[in-house]
Amino acid sequence: MNTDLSASTALRASESRYRRLFEAAQDGILLLNAQTAQIEDANPYVLKLLGYSHAQMLGKKLWEVGAMADVAKSEEMFEQLQSQGYVRYDDMPLKTHAGQLINVEFVSNAYDCEGVRVIQCNIRNVSEQRRAEELVRKLSLVVEQSLECVVIYSLEAEIDYVNEALVSGSGYTRPELLGQPVTVLYAAPSPLLAEPTLREALAQGQSWKGEFLRRRKDGSTFTESALVAPIRQGDGQTSHYVAISQDITQAKRDAQELAHHRLQLEDLVLARTQALALATQAAQAASVAKGAFLANMSHEIRTPLTAINGMAYLLQRSGLTSQQSAWVVAL
Repeated sequence: MNTDLSASTALRASESRYRRLFEAAQDGILLLNAQTAQIEDANPYVLKLLGYSHAQMLGKKLWEVGAMADVAKSEEMFEQLQSQGYVRYDDMPLKTHAGQLINVEFVSNAYDCEGVRVIQCNIRNVSEQRRAEELVRKLSLVVEQSLECVVIYSLEAEIDYVNEALVSGSGYTRPELLGQPVTVLYAAPSPLLAEPTLREALAQGQSWKGEFLRRRKDGSTFTESALVAPIRQGDGQTSHYVAISQDITQAKRDAQELAHHRLQLEDLVLARTQALALATQAAQAASVAKGAFLANMSHEIRTPLTAINGMAYLLQRSGLTSQQSAWVVAL
C-alpha cells in the first residue's frame, strides 16, 4: 500500500509539473484527439493568441472553430498527421476570433499517451518576424537596385557585400570582391584607410563624407564622392562599415569647364569694360576739344563782325547814294 501511495503521489506531482509547464509555455499548445481531430486541451497562450475561450475551442476541430484560414489545407494536414505522425509548416495563416490573420509556425506530432493516440500542435506567432523579414527584403531590393554604389566591409576591412551598381561600375564580379580587402577598389595608396579624418570619425562612431580615387578592374580610375558610416548592432557595438558612393568624375569635369568658361567670361567682361572706359575717355576728350573749338571760332567770328557792323553804321551816317545805302542795309 505504501508503494502504491508513493507511486500515486509521484504521478500527481508529475502531472502537476507538466500542467504548470503546459500553462506557462510561451508557445501555443493544442492537444487533439488523433481519431476525431477534436481539441481536448489548449494552453493559455494559444487562447490569448487566437482570442478564444476554452469553451469555444474544446470538443471542436480547428476548422470548425474558425481558426484555420484554409480549411482544405487543415484537413490535408490532419490526414498527413494520421499517416505520418508529423507535420510542419513554417508559415501558416491562422484566423483569430476577431478575424485578423496572423502568421504562425505550426508543428504537430502524433504519439501514444497511456494507450490513447493524441496530436500535439505547437504554435508560434511569427507575424512580427515575417513583417521584419519583408521589411529587410524590401530594403535589400532598394540597396541592390540603387544607382549608388554600396559596399559593406568588416572591421578587418574585408568586403562582405557589394550591390549591383558597384559590381557593374568596377568591372569585378561578386565572387572576385567578396572576402577581399576593400582597398582593392581604390587607387594606391588607398585613402579609404589612409585618410586621417575618416579613421578618426569612424573610431568615434561617426559618419564621414569625402572624395576618393577609385580604381576599376582594368586599372582605370575615377573620382567618387562617398559617405562612410559605421553599422551598429543592437548593443550599440560597431560590427561593419558601409560606404555609399557615386562617380563624380563627369560632374567635376563639368565644374572645371564651367569655372574655365566663367574665367573667360570675366576676362572678356574686363576687356570690354576697359575698352568702354577708353572710349568714354576719348569721347570726353573730343567733347572738350569741340567746346574749345567752338569757343575760339565764336570769338574769332564775333570780332570782325563787330567791326563790320560799326563800319556799316558809320557809312549809313555819311553821304551815300541810295544804292550804297541799300547795300549797307543788306549787310
